[in-house]
Amino acid sequence: MLYPRAALLLSALFLGCSDNGFVPNPDADQGPPPDGPIVVPDGAVIPGDNTRLLLRGTVVTPDTVIDPGEVLVKDDTILCVAASCAGEAEASGATVVDTGGIIFPGLIDSHNHSQYNYLPLWKHSKMYSNHNQWQAASEYSDFMGLHRQLESTLMCEMVKYAEIRSLVAGTTMIQGTPLRKCADTLIRNVDLPYNGLPGGDTMRTNVLGVSQIDTASAQQLLDEFQSGKTTAYVIHLAEGIDETARKEFDVLESFGLLKPQVVVIHGTALGQPELSKMKSAGMPMIWSPSSNLDLYGATNQIETAKNVGLTIALAPDWTPSGEPNVLDELHVAWDLNQNTLGKLWKAEDLTRMVTSTAAEVLRIQGQVGELKQGMRADITVLAGDRSRPYEALVSARLPQVRLVIVRGKALYGEPTFMKHLMPNAYCESIVLCGAVKVLCVKESEDSTNKLNQSLGDIESALGKGYTPGILGLSTNCN
Repeated sequence: MLYPRAALLLSALFLGCSDNGFVPNPDADQGPPPDGPIVVPDGAVIPGDNTRLLLRGTVVTPDTVIDPGEVLVKDDTILCVAASCAGEAEASGATVVDTGGIIFPGLIDSHNHSQYNYLPLWKHSKMYSNHNQWQAASEYSDFMGLHRQLESTLMCEMVKYAEIRSLVAGTTMIQGTPLRKCADTLIRNVDLPYNGLPGGDTMRTNVLGVSQIDTASAQQLLDEFQSGKTTAYVIHLAEGIDETARKEFDVLESFGLLKPQVVVIHGTALGQPELSKMKSAGMPMIWSPSSNLDLYGATNQIETAKNVGLTIALAPDWTPSGEPNVLDELHVAWDLNQNTLGKLWKAEDLTRMVTSTAAEVLRIQGQVGELKQGMRADITVLAGDRSRPYEALVSARLPQVRLVIVRGKALYGEPTFMKHLMPNAYCESIVLCGAVKVLCVKESEDSTNKLNQSLGDIESALGKGYTPGILGLSTNCN
């Protein structure tokens, strides 16, 4: 399926997207959009014990909708999801949050390269046929040159800014963060040992693809699959639209690695034969249409993938060629679905691709991705049409994010909620797309692991280092 870069940009305009928000000065991120502030009605909070939260609203589990419904949380565990949790002993004395909105599982970004997500869109001069071509191109080297110089000194700021970008869009877990302790305090990093999940880190990531696999490493992987040490091996594979990209699948197969633990990122060059083999092997795929369309003018044979029954998650990849966050990637996927793919999916399906299905793909189901008793307390609350909650998610923008809870703590949301729920004294007010929000980034005055940084500190450090101008948080506002 061909989808030229110009058409992608037109699609973005159709969806109401702004430009990609260059911010030479961090203060430029703090104003209302041209149409004025977006007003989201306040909810209400009855203060109580903040280690226990009773959230009220339209609950999307995501398999069912409970309206009205309640979610009871204690620390990092969901205790109850029901029309009423009043019968639960822990509900008595809990802080009650009448959200006035739609309560979802925290969104999961199943594939990203977070250290790059302060960078603006890479304006390359041509389309490519496979990932080797653009990675070797001089224009890509030029684009990445300054970033490479800054990685050694600003990696913490890069990663934290990316996590903030995800957090303000309702994302509570991300895959693809470099190992940096300074990123331990924001959203969960599924492929790092301090992700807070029972069992710890059982994921391995291969960003360089099959060129990094030989007979010995393949056997080691198979042994780890057998022992349970590795439950998900996430690999970039067949990224492109030509035979060079497709042959990477043959290499993977030759090493005996068509296994259910192997998660394919991209897979744009794969056709029915390969997709059917993946289905037979129980292998899932992570789809990043915005990045694929930008670099190759095409994305996966997604109708074929769905028809063979492949398990598919959705993720934005990174900002140089993808969308700034999961919400925006949902817009791209929904636009393709409605206008190109013949309404292949319902909004419920895309909702699962960034919640329960994403958790299944990353082999962390039963822990996150659903609102269910015993699950981790990662929760996102959106404003929107409560009679059509799934459609509200696929159409949501940043102002509609009302509250984001990670590990049972409210790290971002509207002032009405956050003044009662803030986990520390260092939370700060920010303005995104004209909407006033409260964000909790800084943890202390201790500079160890840079935990004393506010959003302004992070933006300032990146802005001073990356002189072309960082990508602001207030993107795609309308």
